[in-house]
Amino acid sequence: MTATAAAPPAKSLLSECREIARSRLAEVVAAALAKIDEDLFQLADKSIKRDEQQVYLEAMTRVRQHRGEIQRKFEDCFRNSYDKRLDAGRAAAANADKSGIAGLELSLVSDSIIETGIALDRLAKNVMSSVDNNEMLGIRARLGHLLNRESLDDAENPLSPETIFEALKLACNHIPAEDSVKQALLAAFQPYLSRSISQVYAAVNQSLIAHHVLPRIKHVVRTTADPMGVSQRMMGMSSTQRMNALSQSGRMNQLDPNERTGWLGGSMGNEALAIGALLSGLAQGQTAARVDGLRFLTDAARFPAGTGEVAPSATLLESLAQLQSEANLGAAGGFLAPGYLRELDRAMLAQGTPLDQLTIELVSIVFDYLNNNARIAEPIKGVIARLQIVAVKAAILDRSFFARRAHPMRRLLDRMAEAGGDPAITLAEPSAFLNGLRHLIDDLAVQFKDDVAVFERALEELEHLIALEHERGEAAARAQAHALAAQEALAAADAAAHADLAQRITATTPDFIRYFLAGPWVKAVADAQAKGSGGEDSVAARLNLAADLIWSIEPKSRTDIPVLAGMLPKLVRGLMRGVIPTGMPEDDRQAFFNRLMKAHTEAIAAAKAATVELPSQPLPSSSGVAPELKPVPLVVAKDVYDHTALDLTKGESIAFSDQSADDRYRVTWISPKRTFFLFTNGKRMRQMSAASLSTLLRQGKARLIEGQAPVIDSAIEALSADQALPMAA
Repeated sequence: MTATAAAPPAKSLLSECREIARSRLAEVVAAALAKIDEDLFQLADKSIKRDEQQVYLEAMTRVRQHRGEIQRKFEDCFRNSYDKRLDAGRAAAANADKSGIAGLELSLVSDSIIETGIALDRLAKNVMSSVDNNEMLGIRARLGHLLNRESLDDAENPLSPETIFEALKLACNHIPAEDSVKQALLAAFQPYLSRSISQVYAAVNQSLIAHHVLPRIKHVVRTTADPMGVSQRMMGMSSTQRMNALSQSGRMNQLDPNERTGWLGGSMGNEALAIGALLSGLAQGQTAARVDGLRFLTDAARFPAGTGEVAPSATLLESLAQLQSEANLGAAGGFLAPGYLRELDRAMLAQGTPLDQLTIELVSIVFDYLNNNARIAEPIKGVIARLQIVAVKAAILDRSFFARRAHPMRRLLDRMAEAGGDPAITLAEPSAFLNGLRHLIDDLAVQFKDDVAVFERALEELEHLIALEHERGEAAARAQAHALAAQEALAAADAAAHADLAQRITATTPDFIRYFLAGPWVKAVADAQAKGSGGEDSVAARLNLAADLIWSIEPKSRTDIPVLAGMLPKLVRGLMRGVIPTGMPEDDRQAFFNRLMKAHTEAIAAAKAATVELPSQPLPSSSGVAPELKPVPLVVAKDVYDHTALDLTKGESIAFSDQSADDRYRVTWISPKRTFFLFTNGKRMRQMSAASLSTLLRQGKARLIEGQAPVIDSAIEALSADQALPMAA
């Protein structure tokens, strides 16, 4: 593998990102334009309002008339919108107070800017709801890094859905139609963008990763500085609606314990009084107290481990222990509904301190987040749900659950969730892994009382189960890997032999010798290299024969004639010995040696008849130096997609869409020279060359799945990003 070149300057990378996105989006828009006239007809057919029908039919007609113009103009408009957002990112402070909806100057017609802005904002938000959170995080962080910003908000992000819809709006501006028709047309693009936007972002992220722009993003947990800015829109939402909203959040802000406001902001040497006021505010269900409570529980300085400054209610712990026993012994033993914590009796919850109650509420939201996480396989979600009561007890007994990643229960949940998204683990029944995991969690649910160290032991057992699954996949791949490694070794020897023999040929080497060396003799040398043969069949012996062959038909001096006559029997015998196993057809072989004998006869006759004596040239094999093949790279990276393939490491995951959508595989084996890869998904396996993988990456049919943030981090991040604490009843 070649050494990684220095990363291009930020300006060049930003332009490259624009062109990658433009190219991918152009394909999406082209695919949409080919179909949305049918979509609009279906909408018109289903509508019972005559005005709506007319709008849809008019939009359908305009698409058919202006399809090519929209396609062409979109690409130019996207470039302009992208560059405009970049300028905003470079001068965020100067542009912070500019008016406009979502930072854009949007209008289809001058007298409807407000309605249009609202409509486009809604379409952009619908597309945003389908974006892979980690891909959007990567876009914001990496483009922000190139702009010397910690991250980008949507108003500054040149690849936000708002930017795309701005470009579509501008591309449609020239269409002679009413505003309502244009809005219907823009709305028709939304499903196509929703389905494809994550792949567009993935392509840009892969490009930036290949250029070593934040290859691994450090996930931290933050919140906004204003604790009173609670997201009121969460009030009244159902659990599912709230968790869908949380899962769409991608802002990376930090719960900074130094940013104290409200009750905690005035502690300054009167900590006990401040905590008392916080608990009082929690007891009263005050919104700001709940936000400060979240900040309080995520403060690692307060909670290195243990219960911290507020002791848990012994009565509540006893009630939870009783529930744990009933769950283990009941008719549904071994199962808890995913939303079990939300059904806990309020009278029982009242037994706890306000901080206990907030802890239970936050843990229930974390479990909602886990249950709504599309990356976790359903069987694993069922096992995780079994731990709800256990997790609540553990979070109360050791309040550092929200404050530190090293909390034993938190680490166990994170690792289970990670296993639930590991393509190499077989989760289809019957599954040895699932059986082992269920047995482990059943034991844990029964045995846990008050010692959180039990989760450390459970984590060790879980790691053992995961290691067994990975070993199973690798064992299944070994036979195939052995064959691919042998194939790669032969290809490497072939490439090295080609390079070596090509350097030995001179300007006067006859064509029939060139063809022989580039064909059968390359195979003979490569075969010797791959087999590690010795003696007359060694690489050195065959390279010497090639050098002597070339020497033998070069013009000779009279003094060379005896040397040539003496070496010819050995030369012909050695060439014949080496070429027969290569499969060279007998007729071709006979014709070559007849032509060679004729060339030698002509060379000797020419030397005897020469009137000018040529200088004598020594026989190459007489130098005493044993030649060796120098390795040459089999794959040379030409673009970012080649770099992505060549930089893959064992254990990483790739999502393929060439056979079925989002089919995820784990990299199980990489050949020594990185020309072949083996991927596993449960009991399925795929083998692929580096060139084929690069092609799929280039086509958007494969994408590298970046390392995910620990799932509890993501849940807490979602909580803090929207500060979306459900309101007390």
